[in-house]
Parts: sequence; C-alpha cells; structure tokens
Amino acid sequence: MRQAAHIQIDCSVTVRNILCEALRNYAAYALADTHSARSLMSRLALMRVIKSIETHRHNRFNPLQIRRELHAQCVQAINHHYNRIEKQLNTRVDEQRKLMLSLLNGSSVLDHDLDAAIRKDNIV
Repeated sequence: MRQAAHIQIDCSVTVRNILCEALRNYAAYALADTHSARSLMSRLALMRVIKSIETHRHNRFNPLQIRRELHAQCVQAINHHYNRIEKQLNTRVDEQRKLMLSLLNGSSVLDHDLDAAIRKDNIV
C-alpha cells in the first residue's frame, strides 16, 4: 500500500501556533548550526511550511496538509521544541510532546486535548 503524499493536519489555532513556533525555532536554532546546502534547503522548506500553515484557511473542503517528505523534520522540530521547554521549566512535558507528535500522524488535536495534556504534565 502506497503512503499518501501529504499529512493532513487537523488542529485548533492554538495548536497550529505551537506547531509553527516549533518549526520556526527548529529552523532558526537547530538547523542554523550547520551551513551545508542541505541544511539551507531544510530551513527554506520549513519556512515555506510555516508560511503555508499560518496563511491556510481551513475548512472541510480545504484541509491543512504538509508534504509527507517533511514528516521527519517536523518530528525533530517538535522534539527540539519540547526539549527546550523541559530544560527551561526543569520538568517533563511528555503528554504535550506525545499530543503534538500525534498531530503529525493524522490525529485531530484541539484546545481541550492540549489543556488535558498540560494538566497531565502538571504544568498548570
């Protein structure tokens, strides 16, 4: 069975903003350490994804989609984002991390899901 060319993203505006922040920080910090052509292409690809996510007008006929080939980078960005949060807060945020990673695997993630993950992580 052939995998779809895109990952469909179904999330709230808040979750979308977290995803964009994670991608932006990953592109700016993690990928900025190397100056290879591949790293530059990765940063440019992520910046295009961020712009696409931020400007997308979601409705049931026009779902937000990310190219499957960027899945690994998006996973790395989410992990980088939550590693930074854990270091800053000196606490684990495993539930939030799992929730955001599930988004990249096609799960719908809404504000109440995020709120529940934050409570489980004992952040509030």
